[in-house]
Amino acid sequence: MGPLNREEYTILAQGLFREPQVLVHYDPDGLNRTLSPALALRIEEQWRQAELRARTLGRDLFNSPLFRLAEIRTGSHSSLSLGLGDTDYREYLESRAHPHETPRADPLGTAVIVFTTDGLVPVGKRSQRVEVNPGRYFTFGGFFDRGLDWRAGGNEPSLFGCARRELEEELGIQVPEQDLRLLGIIYDQRHPHPEACFLAPAGKTGVELLASRDAEEISDLLLVPLAGLASFLEEEQSRICESLRGGFEIFLRLLERGAPFGDGPAWAPLVETLS
Repeated sequence: MGPLNREEYTILAQGLFREPQVLVHYDPDGLNRTLSPALALRIEEQWRQAELRARTLGRDLFNSPLFRLAEIRTGSHSSLSLGLGDTDYREYLESRAHPHETPRADPLGTAVIVFTTDGLVPVGKRSQRVEVNPGRYFTFGGFFDRGLDWRAGGNEPSLFGCARRELEEELGIQVPEQDLRLLGIIYDQRHPHPEACFLAPAGKTGVELLASRDAEEISDLLLVPLAGLASFLEEEQSRICESLRGGFEIFLRLLERGAPFGDGPAWAPLVETLS
């Protein structure tokens, strides 16, 4: 793999984590930002200005309740612990505008790298209507949403469930949690926030995936061969979202090392690439 510009992202944790290896501690009382009256007013003003810009540019902007990544620890036996609090998109937008003045909102996002049964990696372009990274290369995902992403019973956040939800909404595929692998947590320094990058087998060919995707969510989809992924990353890195560049870097290094991604037909394209 050739030289990469890593100034715009930082890999906070990396591995090949299965769902039982990722421990999530949710503490909305202890792990939130403290909002002073002055900061609350600045959030309101920043949001008002952002709404005006969005209307002028014809971009989508809406607030949603999000999870804040406040703590991250790697443990023995290849485990990863995440401490989460509460935030929302309005807090994120303000902290993005003033990253050095107050503790960052740090909403946790997700990005999923998918590979098809015929050895292709689908990569989409973000809509020109989105507020962040319009027109740049991304895969599939979104923010870890406090309104949606909970285990049955509703008292424990489900990060792997968020990745499953995004794949079903955007690609029309259902991937069991046991087939998802968390590659790591990447911090986007350009649009300050952390992103959990996953790997998932599509269980479909590239052609089948093109037919099943949500065309409104993903209008422009490239199918990059696994063997050409390193070249794609090197040549297009300035047009690829920062967090995805970090995810691709982890994935390619695991491929180089011959990592044991998984067994069974779903993982056969990676096995063939390694051989």
